[in-house]
Amino acid sequence: MDKAIDIDRKLIKQEYIEWLANMKDWRSFVTLTFKNDTSEFAAILAIRALIRRLNKEVWGDHYVKIVGHSYFSYVYSMEYQIREVVHFHLIVDKPIDYNVLHDFWSQWYGFAWSKKIEIGSQAKVLEYITKYMTKEGTDKLSLYSAKKDYVPKIRPSWWF
Repeated sequence: MDKAIDIDRKLIKQEYIEWLANMKDWRSFVTLTFKNDTSEFAAILAIRALIRRLNKEVWGDHYVKIVGHSYFSYVYSMEYQIREVVHFHLIVDKPIDYNVLHDFWSQWYGFAWSKKIEIGSQAKVLEYITKYMTKEGTDKLSLYSAKKDYVPKIRPSWWF
């Protein structure tokens, strides 16, 4: 019975990898760790606050009127570390300001790690992020797909 479940998980994981790979050209991979024990509800509020902050950085305080929820698409999965504290793995499809991300997260929540996804390494990143979806359950996944291809007229230097 355990072998059948393991095969099912592998198939589900592969389907998610293919689905995500065909959805967007993912550009950044981020891990967000909390320094303190945080409930799942509070953790989700924190990642939403980060998404708002990154959007405000590019589009200003009234970004929702311009881009809606977010100018970038994202997928994040939640998992528990060995020390049983929640953390996230996040991928995004547009440039984000890594300095704002790190400053915001370290000031309020803990530690952020970010990396640009290099050409040819997207499959590895998707393999990694979907591992936690199948391990922890798909209820630990959140996905947002931007409605349009939003690019600011005046791009900040970090955009390039």
